[in-house]
Amino acid sequence: MPKQINENYIMNKFAPVMMGMICLTISGIGLAQSAPKPETSASPLPVMGKALRGHWTLKVAFEPASGLPAGTEGQGEETWREVVGGKTLLSEESWKAGPIDLSLLGIFWWDGKENRLHAMDCNNQGKSICDPKDAVDAVVVKWNGKELTIEEPERGTDGKLITSRVTFKDIQANSFTELNSLEMSPGKFEPVMTIHAVRAGT
Repeated sequence: MPKQINENYIMNKFAPVMMGMICLTISGIGLAQSAPKPETSASPLPVMGKALRGHWTLKVAFEPASGLPAGTEGQGEETWREVVGGKTLLSEESWKAGPIDLSLLGIFWWDGKENRLHAMDCNNQGKSICDPKDAVDAVVVKWNGKELTIEEPERGTDGKLITSRVTFKDIQANSFTELNSLEMSPGKFEPVMTIHAVRAGT
């Protein structure tokens, strides 16, 4: 086959394919330029860390809904600190009240892709310790600038799922309140434990 005929054959055979690829590339560039970029939010961890960092002494009081004897109280301590350049916030908590001797590590981090907070709870009382899948899929963490709320579905003694809620509220320079409650009926939370924290040394 003469060279000229060979070149014409190649051009005729592959030109439509090449034009199609060029059109797809150009349209792809146009879509990439016109597609809106997802809105990103700033991580609230720096503000949370500033509000809660430090060492705290705790006074624990159980409410009637907890099932413990009325007047069950205890004491303990808690430390909040930022790690890995402020991208993760840790809460280390321990206290004793009645028959309960709690040791807990809370890990908070910001997901920049999803623009949301995550939290993982590692404690010596639960059956599941440090479950990362549960932390990402089931735990809901909210910070409104004044209060921190963590909600997590848990199984009660009867095997049914029940949502627990922990709220850090009334956050001041030298004190805050931690309210633990359970969703006893849909949408209705009852307090089971209240912790009053005072900054150590004040």
